[in-house]
Amino acid sequence: MDNSPFNRLPAELRIRIYEFALVDDIFVDAVWEEPTTYRNLIGRQALLETCRQVRQEALPIFYSSCFNFHTCVLEEWAEDERLPYHGPFITFLQEWLKTLGAHTKHLRKVKARYLAWFAYQEQDDILVQLLPRCIREIQDVFAQTRVRVELSFTVRWHAVGGPESTETDVPVVVNPSDLPSSRNNVENALQDEEGLIRKEQEELDFELMEGDIEGMKSSLQRTRRIMNEFFDVLETTDFKT
Repeated sequence: MDNSPFNRLPAELRIRIYEFALVDDIFVDAVWEEPTTYRNLIGRQALLETCRQVRQEALPIFYSSCFNFHTCVLEEWAEDERLPYHGPFITFLQEWLKTLGAHTKHLRKVKARYLAWFAYQEQDDILVQLLPRCIREIQDVFAQTRVRVELSFTVRWHAVGGPESTETDVPVVVNPSDLPSSRNNVENALQDEEGLIRKEQEELDFELMEGDIEGMKSSLQRTRRIMNEFFDVLETTDFKT
C-alpha cells in the first residue's frame, strides 16, 4: 500500500476513516457459535484483509467496538434455582478472550445480552439473588482489561392469554459504572407501560376486558417492586467501576 493515495493521507485522517468504517456493534451468539464467529462483519472483514499495514492500523480500532454476546441464561431455569447456562457462558467469554491475544488491550466495551426474563412466572428471588453475582463474574473475566461491562435483558412483565398471547416488555440495561442512570431508565420504561395501560383502559383495544386491564396493573406493580429490589442489591454489590 506504499504508493496508494490512501497511504499518503495523514495517519490521523486514516484513523478517522477506520473509525467510521469499523466501529459499530458486533454481535456474537454465545449459545450456538464458536468464540471466533462474528456476525454482521462482511464489509469490515474485507477492509481488515486489504493488506498488512491496514490490518495493523485498523485492528485496534476494530476491537474498540462494542461486542454484544447473546445468551439464553435467563430463559432456562433449573429446579434447584441455578442458572444452568451461566457457567458455559462464562467459559465462552474466557475462551473468546484467549483468542484475542495481545488485542485484549484494545477492548473497551462488552455487553452481555441475557434475552428475556419472565416476571409473571414469579422467579423474582432468582433474579434478585443470582443476577448481580452473574454480572460480577462477567467482570472478573475482563478484570485484567480496560473493558466496561454492561448486562441487558428484557423484562416480560405480563402475558395476555389466548391462542395468540401478547407479552409486554421492558428493556433493562445494567451499567455497573452508573447504576442510578440504569435504574432511572428502567423506571421511565415502566412509566411508559403505565401510560399504555391507561390508554388501553380508555379504549379497551385488542379485545381486552376490564379484568385483563386490572391484571396488567397488578403485574406492572409487582414488576416495579422486583426491579427496585434488584437495583437495591446491585447498589450494595462490589462491582468493578
